Amino acid sequence: MPFISGANYFSGADDAIKIAIIGCGGRGTGAITQALSTKQNVKLVAMADAFRDRLDDCYKELTSDDADATVKKRVDVPEERKYTGFDAYKKAMAHADVVILTTPPGFRPLHFTEAVNQGKQIFMEKPVATDPAGIKKVLDAAVIAKEKKLNVIVGLQRHYQNSYRELYSRKNLIGDITSAQAWWDNDGVWVRPRKPDQTEMEYQMRNWYYFVWLCGDHIVEQHIHNIDVINWTNNIQLLIQRSLTPAKITSIDIDEEKKHATVFLKPDQVSLAIGRRGVNIKLACELTGYEIDVFRDNEGEVDEFDIDLEEFSDEIEPWVIEALKKVGCDTARSVLDLTAEELERRTDLEKETIADVMRILKEEFEKE
Repeated sequence: MPFISGANYFSGADDAIKIAIIGCGGRGTGAITQALSTKQNVKLVAMADAFRDRLDDCYKELTSDDADATVKKRVDVPEERKYTGFDAYKKAMAHADVVILTTPPGFRPLHFTEAVNQGKQIFMEKPVATDPAGIKKVLDAAVIAKEKKLNVIVGLQRHYQNSYRELYSRKNLIGDITSAQAWWDNDGVWVRPRKPDQTEMEYQMRNWYYFVWLCGDHIVEQHIHNIDVINWTNNIQLLIQRSLTPAKITSIDIDEEKKHATVFLKPDQVSLAIGRRGVNIKLACELTGYEIDVFRDNEGEVDEFDIDLEEFSDEIEPWVIEALKKVGCDTARSVLDLTAEELERRTDLEKETIADVMRILKEEFEKE
């Protein structure tokens, strides 16, 4: 947990690190209990949940006669700092140095962004989002968090589990690992029956595990731990290769001292590695900590930036993309290399359609 107080550590009046819990269900209760059990000078100062009964259950567990004495004495949450509703998270965060985000993951991008904007140190449970739009929001906020020098920790618990760490340290005893498989066998999770007075929103939120917009599905929500273990590696070449997926890499030259990688790919793989607006390769650089340059393996020169047509599926109709691919135009530059007349002759697409396509593609390169 990132217990570093940026607000009140040297105030003299109260040097405790103040924590707010956002999401008071089972995982939230467990997380805040762990946080309050540390040797750090910490205290819980605010709580937030969509539902009052969940907040009350959490508070009761932390402060009951059966609660751990250390945990109990570190709870300082009067009624005015117990917040419920969809905007409760903003109010609770305002009181804290550190925020713990343990709501259903569908809300994580929104809550993480707010925590970063408020300049808080952050622990958030996995997964960090449930869809591509959410992932994009988290990545954007992460850039700001880095600029602000905020601590951000994600609950991929195997990274901190001694048994797994010890096993990983001994992996070479069995020789080179060439492949691995992982299973997650479970008898299922809770189901909370529908009540007559519940709205559909409340029912789904209380049963968030079964709704993809809230959960992300069982692979994202649960199997992520085993996927994380399978992907552990200190082999930087393998890490770079995985980070540029789905592009198929021909070879990689690595300069570990300068943290620079030169990647060679077949011409038809270059656009996949780079991605639209350079998103793929930028993310790969962030993930690996290496500066990555892409080259065509048959030319030895820096590849001219290109984009796979499929990347434009949000602006160009799929049937139009398919018509262009049938005549060999599967990237943006392969389309722009032809005249509008040539495209019309080859594809039978309407002039207006071709004009729109070329406009969209040209505008994309003008942004670069």
